[in-house]
Amino acid sequence: MRDEATIIRGIDRAFEDMKAHKALREDEFQQIADYFMPRKDFSCANRPGDLRRRRLTSSVPPVSLRNSAAMLFSYVVDPTNPFINPSVENSLMAAGYEMLDLSREGSDWLERLRWGIHGRMMSARSGFATSSARLSVELWAFGTGVQWVGHKRGQGPIYQTRPFQSCWIRTNGDGLVDTVYYQFTAPLYWVLERWPEATKVEDWQKIASEIDDTKREAALRQSVTLLHVVEPRMGGERGRVQRQKPFAEYYVCLDKKAVLEERGYDSFPYAVPRLEPEQGSDYGTGRCWHALPDAKALSILQQAIENGVDLKVAPPTMMPKKLFGGPLDRRPGAANYFDPTRLGFMNLSDAVKRLELTGDLGVGQAYHQELIQRVEAAMLVDWMRLRDSGNVTAEEIRERRNLRISVMSAHVPGIDRDWMGVVAERTAEILLAEGDLGPVPADLRNLDVDWDYAGPLAQAQRQRQAEGFDRMFARAMQARELDPAAPFVLNLAEGLRACADAEGLPLGTLRSRAEVQAMVEAEAERAQAAEERQAAMDGAAALRDGAQGVASLANMGGAPEAMAA
Repeated sequence: MRDEATIIRGIDRAFEDMKAHKALREDEFQQIADYFMPRKDFSCANRPGDLRRRRLTSSVPPVSLRNSAAMLFSYVVDPTNPFINPSVENSLMAAGYEMLDLSREGSDWLERLRWGIHGRMMSARSGFATSSARLSVELWAFGTGVQWVGHKRGQGPIYQTRPFQSCWIRTNGDGLVDTVYYQFTAPLYWVLERWPEATKVEDWQKIASEIDDTKREAALRQSVTLLHVVEPRMGGERGRVQRQKPFAEYYVCLDKKAVLEERGYDSFPYAVPRLEPEQGSDYGTGRCWHALPDAKALSILQQAIENGVDLKVAPPTMMPKKLFGGPLDRRPGAANYFDPTRLGFMNLSDAVKRLELTGDLGVGQAYHQELIQRVEAAMLVDWMRLRDSGNVTAEEIRERRNLRISVMSAHVPGIDRDWMGVVAERTAEILLAEGDLGPVPADLRNLDVDWDYAGPLAQAQRQRQAEGFDRMFARAMQARELDPAAPFVLNLAEGLRACADAEGLPLGTLRSRAEVQAMVEAEAERAQAAEERQAAMDGAAALRDGAQGVASLANMGGAPEAMAA
């Protein structure tokens, strides 16, 4: 086990390397933040050589980012149905089996897992929806988002999005993010309350033991910069104690060279989805980078148009220097006095002239609209703006929707595994730790679970599959007239379950496979019992009929002997 000084040296060295790596793209991230991210101050960061402060003048880029991020969120998350499914198909194939070989108990357990994860994510206390909406904005803007999945005993998973500008990441040899450093500030009194061992820092110990209440309270409110570190631990193993797990967690104060807490995780507690990671960089590239040139031009042009409108509304004037006693007062109702002896003109309108300095506003406005269209097209929200001609057809709207779905299909699967796959894995681990899923069936205990995207895009594809099942069922019914065994080709039970999944039916509307099998077996037993009862009744009737025949022959007198002769 490493001592505190060794831990601090390793974290400090790694932090400096990660900051240097991210600094290569800080200018890109800063420009995107200037033009697309929310702000209270609309001035942009100054660049060397700027003569005046630049400012944001157009709301089109940030509004486009919000709309585009909301669209991304709607394609990833479905609040009414599970949007990620557990799958053991690959593990079964590796073991030489098929999905149909999985027991009904195993299939039902995976179904409970699917809905259990969805229920925990959609819980208001988990914060998943709020956190994911914020993550969508930063992911779409910077190409990288960071979501932490914590665990509160008795409450389940907690989801929080870390601010991108306060995070540094690192990937492993497989290109997967396995290290996150998150820097934040907190008041000293909060640090001492959460980590009582923080008093080992000499400066903080002096503050905590200060006799003067006024001085102590003022000192306790000072801000402390902390670093939350999660990284792989050499030699860590799953299921071990906190300080021997595969992923190490540290809360440290680098300024004081102090480790406040050391813990561990069996799985990486961060989901870090990335869009289009660049060669040689651990960070992705967001849609805003592609729209940035037009966004900057739009902001500059917007300011120029506003200046031109100002010149049109209140143009500068030209007049003789000594005509008025002071500057011209343009307020409504203001009185301006002039010396008529100095007029020298036929009337005052000849003396005061307007200066036309605006240029052609029509050209600027036309280009302004073109830039807006470019920004919205780059942010994939141009389809939200329908044509103004008034003859937009339903077919055109469907085509736009299908086109958008096709475009989003290129983005969503690329981030889903690093986002929803990791989040689902952590959530399932927490559910198992809480005991919410019950015992794992025997045929699932040695199988690795994969996570398949099942959001709105996949649901649209499943609906097409359900329509195909309907068509195949109709064809099987037609073929039954020629071959009574034709419908046996279809697995009706699983086909109906697939249709129910495509329609998004909630949990509880379908009986479990084990329950259905029990009902099938009970029905088969009832049918067999009914068949046996019918056979017994038929046998009894035959015996009765035979006895009646013998009695009739006996009543005929001598008939039996005659027949025997």
